[in-house]
Amino acid sequence: MTGAFLGLAAAHVPAVADGLISVVAALCAVRLCPAARDAIFLSHASKEPGYRRAAEELGLAPFLQLGMRLGEGSGCPLAFFLCDCACDVIAGMATLEEASVGEKYLDAM
Repeated sequence: MTGAFLGLAAAHVPAVADGLISVVAALCAVRLCPAARDAIFLSHASKEPGYRRAAEELGLAPFLQLGMRLGEGSGCPLAFFLCDCACDVIAGMATLEEASVGEKYLDAM
């Protein structure tokens, strides 16, 4: 799993860590190659104390705080959906000019 995190980072592909085992693998990847941290996201906060310590050492905060205890991989589908939504917003968001938002509107704010 550590190798997967390293390979994805080298290919500039984001990766989601979910649960204790994967966050420790992500931490190992970052210890081997600190730049890999930029490609790693955490899905949800595990209740495992080791998870919290690894996440803190990575300096990453999980997307979700749902108190889930469903096992490895349970937060990934939610994180993937959030990433898809964020990409859709970024790709489809109009600029103020494109949306014809005039200066009067901004002045009123």
